[in-house]
Amino acid sequence: MENSLCVMEEASSGASGGSTSSSDAEAKQILHRTDGGFASSTARTNRGGIRLLQRRRWICILHRKLDELFPVPCLPLLTTGLLVLILMAMVRLGSSMEVPCEIPPDYNAVNVIQKGAVGDGETDDSQAFMKAWESVCGATTKAPTLYIPDKKTFLLKPLKFQGPCKSPVIYVLVQGNIVAPAEIQEWEDEDTDKWIVFSDVNGLSVTGNGHIDGEGETWWEQVDKQKDYKRPTALEFSNCNNLQLSGLTHINSPRNHISINDCNGVTISNLHITASDSSPNTDGIDISRSLYVYIHDCYIGTGDDCVAIGGGSSNITIERVSCGPGHGISVGSLGEDGKTETVEDVLVKDCHFHGTTNGVRIKTWQGGSGYARRISFEGITLDAVANPIFIDQYYCNKDHDCKNQA
Repeated sequence: MENSLCVMEEASSGASGGSTSSSDAEAKQILHRTDGGFASSTARTNRGGIRLLQRRRWICILHRKLDELFPVPCLPLLTTGLLVLILMAMVRLGSSMEVPCEIPPDYNAVNVIQKGAVGDGETDDSQAFMKAWESVCGATTKAPTLYIPDKKTFLLKPLKFQGPCKSPVIYVLVQGNIVAPAEIQEWEDEDTDKWIVFSDVNGLSVTGNGHIDGEGETWWEQVDKQKDYKRPTALEFSNCNNLQLSGLTHINSPRNHISINDCNGVTISNLHITASDSSPNTDGIDISRSLYVYIHDCYIGTGDDCVAIGGGSSNITIERVSCGPGHGISVGSLGEDGKTETVEDVLVKDCHFHGTTNGVRIKTWQGGSGYARRISFEGITLDAVANPIFIDQYYCNKDHDCKNQA
């Protein structure tokens, strides 16, 4: 009862001379990217890609085992039926049966454990991460990869992963969890403006099944006492062209979760971003001075904007994003303190808003100048949204005492 799927896998393996399996070859394809962008949609959804490869291999193994148990020719329906039941159970169980993503051995992967990281959630692993980054950023081999393994939690103080790097593509595979210091006093003598920063790294891909936890609760409490209390952004990308973010879960940033600044060519997909609906200024994704940003198939629910598009940005597309709780998807705010700021060519399409204060919003300050133009909202679904579409030319946040200048 050898099925065509197994036959094809063996044929593919034989064609390669036996040195590389079909699954490894396809795993490499998941990581492969051309200079002009990602080679296939598989690369954008690699959360499922390697799992499917592993499951395909399991299918073949199950077929062979069932053939051994039931070799009689008249029983193919029985073995196929058993196989279908097992596969249904695998789909039902989901992640409990999934094999973690692994980097093929010829992909210059640098495991942070090899550089001294402990991963117990208590030991400061910052220096080990920096040592691993130096090796990855300085590598000239194929697809250098910073690998954060699963089943471990890595405590990091503020870090800056600085480029430019020697390779045109850099991968960061986050399978484990990364956490910030839980108490504010642990940030003494540290930069309290940003937690993790990638700067001047072109061709960067940050992906995986892991979690990035900003431990923001204690910071939010301070804002209740002092409105202008300085808090860090959890993850910032500055001047990183041809950037991809996918698959990760981001939770409880002290301030905004992800900032995209001065980047050209960004794809963000399959992220899960959450914080309490009462957490202050915890935007999901902030975009500033960036071009050609594509955000799709994400879930974002925080205490502020799901996505905020700042000045100097254009050609922004946001599709199939589930937003809520929060303040919706916003253009702006623009023109604070008399600035000249522009945003243009924005498309928000097929997004769902649930329990948000706003759906789609454009907000500008009095006294500023510039424009927000060629902005389209299409296929929007609204559920229990206070202001479905809100264009506010008198925007003023709680930190300002704004007077009407009209």
